[in-house]
Amino acid sequence: MVDHDQSLSSLQVNMNKLLEEMKTINIKRLNNIDTVNFYRSLLSPIRLLPPELLGQIFLYAVQSHAPVRRGSPLSFTLVCSAWRQAALGCSYLWNELELSPGHPVHYGLNTLCPQRFSAFFSSWFRRANPAQPFRLSLNFDSTAPKLEREFANQLCRSVGSISPRLSELSIEFTHGTYNVLLPFLSNDSADLAALEVLSLMDYSSTWRLEEVFPPVKVFGYAPRLCNVSLRIKENILVDSSSKFSPPWSQLTTVDIRGTLSLGDFVLVIFQCPQLRVGYFMQVNIGDRINDANIGQLSLPDTAMSLPCLVDFKLQFSGDLQLEPVDSTFVDVLRLIKLPVVERLNVASDPSCKVPLTPIFFNTLTEEAMHQTLRSLSLSNVDADLNELLDCVANCTVLEELSLCMSGTPTTTILQNLLLFAQAPSHSSDEYPKPMSYLRVFRLAFLYIDNPDYMAIGLLFGQVVAALIKDSRRHRPLESASLYVCDYHRSSLSQEQLESLTVAVESHVRDAEGGGAAASRGIDLEVKAFTSYSELSVTFDLLDLDEPLRRLSRLRN
Repeated sequence: MVDHDQSLSSLQVNMNKLLEEMKTINIKRLNNIDTVNFYRSLLSPIRLLPPELLGQIFLYAVQSHAPVRRGSPLSFTLVCSAWRQAALGCSYLWNELELSPGHPVHYGLNTLCPQRFSAFFSSWFRRANPAQPFRLSLNFDSTAPKLEREFANQLCRSVGSISPRLSELSIEFTHGTYNVLLPFLSNDSADLAALEVLSLMDYSSTWRLEEVFPPVKVFGYAPRLCNVSLRIKENILVDSSSKFSPPWSQLTTVDIRGTLSLGDFVLVIFQCPQLRVGYFMQVNIGDRINDANIGQLSLPDTAMSLPCLVDFKLQFSGDLQLEPVDSTFVDVLRLIKLPVVERLNVASDPSCKVPLTPIFFNTLTEEAMHQTLRSLSLSNVDADLNELLDCVANCTVLEELSLCMSGTPTTTILQNLLLFAQAPSHSSDEYPKPMSYLRVFRLAFLYIDNPDYMAIGLLFGQVVAALIKDSRRHRPLESASLYVCDYHRSSLSQEQLESLTVAVESHVRDAEGGGAAASRGIDLEVKAFTSYSELSVTFDLLDLDEPLRRLSRLRN
């Protein structure tokens, strides 16, 4: 018995020694782990961030406008376990979903069976923050019609299941994919109580007028809908059967990028009394075939005021071979009054020039011209010299002016703008001197119509110099840009463009006492445009290729 007790005690002593050694080794191990983590944190500081802050970073990383293959919250879960826990725990990440059903590289959704897709859809939004609304984007390409019917039906059911919590819905589709969403779009009992922003874009290359589309009824009940962006077939947007009937009267932002006849433009804008931002990017004033609504219009006897509209953009299309703009166009614009507009952008495609007077002087009130209009952009607008000068002279608080005029020589326009810039101002004047608030000045001209480009450069430099020298201006000039539009790549060489730049900069340097333009914050730019796309970006226009082809045919 004594021997066994001694043996047990000896074993216990050995165990205690081993435990002490294990404790010592474990302490060394933990110290080494801390040392490794320290150096890892030096190499990658993001590892020091707590999961809550890491989740906010993920949120900003996902919410960006990017191509279809952009990253999703799922990609964060593949980095490491810490990132996976942070991504799965950040509910804000899962409030937005972008799907491209039918696209072969997008999550493999085209290969999922309807049941697996339903599980994916529900599990995604189950992780979302229940206190925040949902944002859903659906992009259908040309392969979408190949989706199985059951898959398409399940997609529509899944969208319908979250429709009461949708705040933003974006649907993009191409020719032949409209029917994929038909069960959802034709559902007149859908609940879109939280929907505020809707984007419905059809990027079909061609539309057949005889093609029959079922009615779009899903947006019948959307009491909070206020922002709508559309590019859909004209006979869906406005027709006698009201195939697309959003609550026009409550909309505050309307952006229509598809073709509208003049009659349909009237039908839309006269139903939007609360409009704050109105973009109508392709109003066809020359197409008499699709303008049948004009003859059926019962125009009101008094003008309609849009007291909330502050941002208005009109881009017209047509054909020079058709008859000139008739009195209906003038009568329609005379009935629209803009008392508080701040930004006005009027343009037409290169083959269709609309008159300035009906658009500007008939729609803007005197208060808008002298007190509220801050930004004016005119591109391919038909105006004689007196009309243009009256327009600039009446916009006394104008801060941004962008001009791309035709019909009147650019040199003549600049000579008269120079007189405005050099004219003295008097304290007794009822309104400020024209261009005294101007901060941004852009001028574009067609090289083919203005071969004396050096004279234009010299005059442009003189106008900018006069604006800089005027010490009684209410705002300093911040930016001046001169653009040479050489769409046909005629003969404007790089050396000629550099000479033009030198001519402009010489006047600006003299006005600033010999210093560089940038020394006083003047952003000076002289650039050549070889495509209409470049002008459309600068002047914020809809990029159309067909107008250039028509213009080229007419000139040749």
